[in-house]
Amino acid sequence: MTFRRKLLTVFAVTVFLSVAAVALLVQLITRNAFEKTENARTAALVSQFQREFSRRGDEVARRVQGIAASDPANRMATALNGTSANSAEYFDLARSMAESHQLNFLEFLDWHGTIVSSAQWPAKFGYPDTQIGDLTALSGQGPFLKLEDLQDATALGLFTVRAVAVAEHPVYVVGGRRLDRDFLSALDLPADMRVLLYQNRSDHFSPDLLVAASSDSAEESVRPAEKLAPLIEAAEKNNSEISGVVKWSSDAADDELFHAIPLRGVGKDHPLLAVLLIGNSRRSYVELTRRLRDSALLVGGGGIVLAILLLSLIHI
Repeated sequence: MTFRRKLLTVFAVTVFLSVAAVALLVQLITRNAFEKTENARTAALVSQFQREFSRRGDEVARRVQGIAASDPANRMATALNGTSANSAEYFDLARSMAESHQLNFLEFLDWHGTIVSSAQWPAKFGYPDTQIGDLTALSGQGPFLKLEDLQDATALGLFTVRAVAVAEHPVYVVGGRRLDRDFLSALDLPADMRVLLYQNRSDHFSPDLLVAASSDSAEESVRPAEKLAPLIEAAEKNNSEISGVVKWSSDAADDELFHAIPLRGVGKDHPLLAVLLIGNSRRSYVELTRRLRDSALLVGGGGIVLAILLLSLIHI
């Protein structure tokens, strides 16, 4: 190998290694910056979700407390404590009071846990409520999540229990509102982020149980919800927050980084009722990385060409 070729090789290798090192360093810095920004935006959205959860919970608590303190509820509780009580008289009370207080769910239960009146499923009148648990303990607690059985489905709701204690035996008011698309739509989502709620009503993943903040668009319709199943199942199995990248297509720019957060109900086993999914698009990161890569290739190629020209001049 001639001296000229050796010098050309040294120049080319030096330029290539220098450009590669700079490109790698810039990519690492870009990735760290993206992850830091993504974590900050996710934390802000989780905090927003918690604030909205607390706000709506307080709203439900005020409405349920208002019902518990109302004259119809007090008269019912007094009558049910009497020797000749006829609970059938109050069959329609829950429905009318749910409408007037803008609640999706409302039931009156006696001190045995038997349903006296139900707004969401009137036919449950006279049956025990096996889902609610310790009414006495819950009546002193804040809002909680619960899956409510309906006549033709099951709904996730934010509930509060309050006692009507005007006689020896209390009557309990159990009221709530749905945790659904309307709730998610109240969140102020940053650009390139979205939030989904998976309602854990079945032992197996079902796309029908996945709720988005808005109705499906043409873009959403081509994204198979089944790709979220492994992340949801991992959050359920590990009982902790977990993150993972979901690849929607062969194009890395379509990838989304999701954070899955389990949401549990009350009771002895604290059942897993839902999984909150916060997605962050990786498109901006992927496109920026591609531009940096292309720039590095351009600079590297230019450096090698320059080295060849310089060596040509030296030879001349």
